Amino acid sequence: MRYPGTIIITVVLVAFYIVQLVVESFTEDMLIRGVYVNEQPWRLLSSGFVHSTEFLPSAHLLSNLLMLWYVGLLLERILGTIRFIAVFLVGVVGGSAAVVLLTSPIDGALGASGGIFALCTSLLMVLRKGATTAFASLTTVVVIMFLQGLFMPGVSWEGHLGGAITGIVLGATARFQPYVLERVSDLFDVTEGIKPSVSRQKIVTEVPRRIAEVAIYAGVVALAVWLSTSHVTSTLTKYGITP
Repeated sequence: MRYPGTIIITVVLVAFYIVQLVVESFTEDMLIRGVYVNEQPWRLLSSGFVHSTEFLPSAHLLSNLLMLWYVGLLLERILGTIRFIAVFLVGVVGGSAAVVLLTSPIDGALGASGGIFALCTSLLMVLRKGATTAFASLTTVVVIMFLQGLFMPGVSWEGHLGGAITGIVLGATARFQPYVLERVSDLFDVTEGIKPSVSRQKIVTEVPRRIAEVAIYAGVVALAVWLSTSHVTSTLTKYGITP
């Protein structure tokens, strides 16, 4: 398989959607709601795998899958499968954390949009020098998607914002990894980032760079969980509710 990460995410999202249709309580058990976060922090991740079932087939799910493939066919080739999936998962957590921080504790949100926006902005970060046309095109798409979320009722712009910020951080981190810029150069026939001396230096320092990258991913998740739980505790305490 040429794009295993994109296919795996697609299969999992569709499988979750089928379970939603069969098990009535499944959606509520998975979505993010601030009041649940302290006892069930895993909802920061699980909420990214369930979608609205109001219409069949779900426009919510289909739009996210469309963007997943639009971005994934290129980004997975650049980042590699494991890093690609990791960006999506951490992006979901970042998007959910933003929902908790910026909305009422009783408001609910669901969908893979946080992870999709993280993939989009990660791709922007690795394309920002050299691949000018692709960068400009994707920037336009991301801006339109974000503005749509701002003005369309029922769409969580907070999740989009959190995912986008997460993707910027992880995309910037990816630029320092061996071969990432080289793959961009091969795909777009540009010369930025492929000086032999730079490539050799990256290969020599590959292990420390990868360790640092894993630490950054883990740090982003830990920060998202801490901010979410702290915010919920503070908000509930403010209204005299024991968390």
